Amino acid sequence: MKNEKNEQIPDNEIKDIMLEIFKDVKSFIEKNDLHYSLYYGTLLGAVRHKGFIPWDVDMDIVMPRPDYDYFINNYVPKNKNITMFDEKHCDFYHFAWAKICDNRTICDEHYRGYKNNNYGIYLDIFPAEGVDITKSVEKKQKKAFRLMKLSCLYRLKPSSFFPLKYNIGLTISSILFGLTTNSIKLRNKLISLCTEVDYNSTDNVSFYANGLPYLMVVKKQDIEDTIDGTFEGISCKIPRNYHKLLTQIYGDYMKLPPKNKRNDNHTYNNYYYKYDIVK
Repeated sequence: MKNEKNEQIPDNEIKDIMLEIFKDVKSFIEKNDLHYSLYYGTLLGAVRHKGFIPWDVDMDIVMPRPDYDYFINNYVPKNKNITMFDEKHCDFYHFAWAKICDNRTICDEHYRGYKNNNYGIYLDIFPAEGVDITKSVEKKQKKAFRLMKLSCLYRLKPSSFFPLKYNIGLTISSILFGLTTNSIKLRNKLISLCTEVDYNSTDNVSFYANGLPYLMVVKKQDIEDTIDGTFEGISCKIPRNYHKLLTQIYGDYMKLPPKNKRNDNHTYNNYYYKYDIVK
């Protein structure tokens, strides 16, 4: 039995739900002897705060491409409140990486095409891709960024977040060009770009799927060689060479940013309860 709700979820409950998702994902990864690591702001939070960055509500992990492919092809959540959205099994899903979501909740994001498939509070899983450093990796990164940006732009829906003129343009463009279909084509081009270099054939990796606007090539060993860490009291894996990686991404990462820059930079407005499971 389901009770419909439309209530904004407070940050502390959002974090609790994310941790439940993480524990379910981690259980499958460990059972199947896959590699993973906390990364981006989640790694920074683990090192600097031993958990979430206080002003950010987010969880990211990375996996080598072979482990990532195994995961999305075989992961079955133990928790009935969890659903996986991924590029191989969701024709409507326009991202090139997986989101593991709480299916009782809704993420109030700005994308069309999810009316009957709302994703809620989520954990992002990004694949680490093989890189051929003898070729123009900067050109490839720029192309990945352009594909990711266009895929998202094609799916934008009118929102109070945007100016009226922009909302009118989005509505007209959607009617004329069928942008949802185009966004999936761009997603597929991005995935082909990501996987064109065999992961096992190179010593270097990068992260093309999330369309970073900057180049970040790291040694494969820096992703695969992990040590035990903790995140909100939960055991986890972090790169052994986390200092090098965090410095590459954030510079002086142990220094707190100014108070006026301590904010969540994600594109969603809020998380809402979709319903409660009533036993």
